[in-house]
Amino acid sequence: MKDCLVGKNIKVKITSFGPHGEGKGEAFERKIFIKNALMGEVHDVEIIKTSYDYLIGKSLSLEKESVSSYRVRAEEIACSYYGRCGGCQLMHMTKEGQHHLKEEMVRNSFHEKKLTISLDAIGASPLFHQYRNKVQLPISLSREQKMVIGPFRQNSNDVVDIASCLIHQQIGDDAFKKIKTLLQNIWPEDKVSHLKHLHLRTSEKEKKVLVCLVGRDSYIEVKEILHRLWSALKKENVIAGLFYNHNESDYNAVFSSNFHHVGGQKVIQERVLDKDFSLSCESFFQVNRLQAELIYSELIEDLNLQKSDVVFDAFCGIGTISLLLAEKVSKVYGVEIIEQAINNARENARLNAVQNCEFICGKAEECDYLAEKATVLVVNPPRKGLDKKMVQFIARSHKIKKMVYISCNPATLARDVSMLKKMCEEKKRPFTIKKVKPFDMFPQTAHVETLCSLEF
Repeated sequence: MKDCLVGKNIKVKITSFGPHGEGKGEAFERKIFIKNALMGEVHDVEIIKTSYDYLIGKSLSLEKESVSSYRVRAEEIACSYYGRCGGCQLMHMTKEGQHHLKEEMVRNSFHEKKLTISLDAIGASPLFHQYRNKVQLPISLSREQKMVIGPFRQNSNDVVDIASCLIHQQIGDDAFKKIKTLLQNIWPEDKVSHLKHLHLRTSEKEKKVLVCLVGRDSYIEVKEILHRLWSALKKENVIAGLFYNHNESDYNAVFSSNFHHVGGQKVIQERVLDKDFSLSCESFFQVNRLQAELIYSELIEDLNLQKSDVVFDAFCGIGTISLLLAEKVSKVYGVEIIEQAINNARENARLNAVQNCEFICGKAEECDYLAEKATVLVVNPPRKGLDKKMVQFIARSHKIKKMVYISCNPATLARDVSMLKKMCEEKKRPFTIKKVKPFDMFPQTAHVETLCSLEF
């Protein structure tokens, strides 16, 4: 049965914001979320969706007197795909507006968990555009049965066909244009619907791009086509190598474990601070390298490491943080559940001639013997945050005196710190939140990276 509020026009004052940067107000004793509305503004709104505790509205017009100073006029938005493409959510906001929003996201997350903090000013990204060193773009067929490549439309599986991306590094974006043209010319029309994603990873150090095509066909079925594609791609100096990933699954994961090297380099190298890292297609690596360097520099300064310290780097990935800390301490243990990442980490240790790092494949919360060794803990989990068992592990690890939590989700960060606080109080092991500092790792989007330092 259709809710009687759907289609109703109302006036809404924006008093806060939602999880994706949308404006939030109140109507009919419920929260109402309105895309592209900013705090302080008054909008005439059509209700387009209802739920028992919230409404979704569409802005019909904006009162001129209430226009936010953080608003970018529509004709000044640099990206012609904005509003259709779901990749960016905040291009209608100035840099200052985006920074303010992200600071409030972090502050509110801790406030909701009744945690008292002093929030540092956000660390601005050195680049506001053209910062991403990795993109993975869906491939689909248009209504005219032509290949289209681009991000999904927001809240949809429809692909927005793009010619370039404003937040993609220039090297990678130039390569994308060439690859897209070659794909459209070489790939048979009857097999386009079997393709799933185009994945590009750019190295600023090498000025090259590693390419991976993801499809449902087996490698044998498309091997000849792939080699024709590589024959064309290898003529472009910017292309480092080509992989094919066979993935028939309909789940959200872009890659399966079935990688096939078609030609060229198998890895590319990137430099972070004073260390070099080999990156494969599936390696986890921060998408904004320059901003990552600022975060890691802050982490090193906050930890104030001593040569006698032993570091436990949980969720170590390819060993980036472990290797950056190694020369300052006696030992680093990096733990990661993904075997390929551990292999990459060990290779990166050899690449940098670092000998005091030990990389372990397993679950961090099950490494109880490290609780008796580590004096410093670094955690950098995925968006879902820490498992309860990991929080329990931290609470019982009495030798750990300092901890830094790097998070890409302020809600799970605050949840985990709150959970840890309760567990540590029960064990009479209190800690102090020394710093909470957001970083604009993902300009133009509603995502924010946060560094949180604790001392026990």
